[in-house]
Amino acid sequence: MLMLVNVYKAYAGLRLKRFMDAYRRSDLVEGENVFSICNPDFTVALMQLASSAYPLRSECFQYPLIDTDPSTPATEPDCQVLEEIWCDTPGQYGCPSSGYQQTSVPECKDGQGNLLDPDNPQLDAVPDDNRPCWYLVDNLDPVTGCPNSFKGQEISVLRQAGHVAPPTSRLTTTCWTSPQD
Repeated sequence: MLMLVNVYKAYAGLRLKRFMDAYRRSDLVEGENVFSICNPDFTVALMQLASSAYPLRSECFQYPLIDTDPSTPATEPDCQVLEEIWCDTPGQYGCPSSGYQQTSVPECKDGQGNLLDPDNPQLDAVPDDNRPCWYLVDNLDPVTGCPNSFKGQEISVLRQAGHVAPPTSRLTTTCWTSPQD
């Protein structure tokens, strides 16, 4: 009787670790985000995972935004910002077939109805009742901003105090732009 023995073994955990190591951020210490499944408590693992996550980026623009009111010093762009929240039943129970419920996000205005200055947005001047809303900011910071975009222009969303974006949400931004000279 001939018996075949499988000499190949699958080590899913090791393969997965190798795959994850290929995409590891260079600023993390080796092994920092690898933990044993046998740990009795995952608090430290989850805290390190959360602190090492990439921050969500705002919308950066390759071309200058068209200024709808050139008579003022600040740029007043013409943009439409939609927050899309995933629903679990695409095409059923009022959930669109795309799977995302869309809500229009208005532009931020201070208590007097003025738009925020992109060079120095005063976010605390926006009443909580007017949030969530979007605003334009010039952010050339190489880590958190848009250093490769025109003037560092980006669209950010201001949420109500103590609120964050829903975990399954995404932003869709459409703005009129002008080709650079």
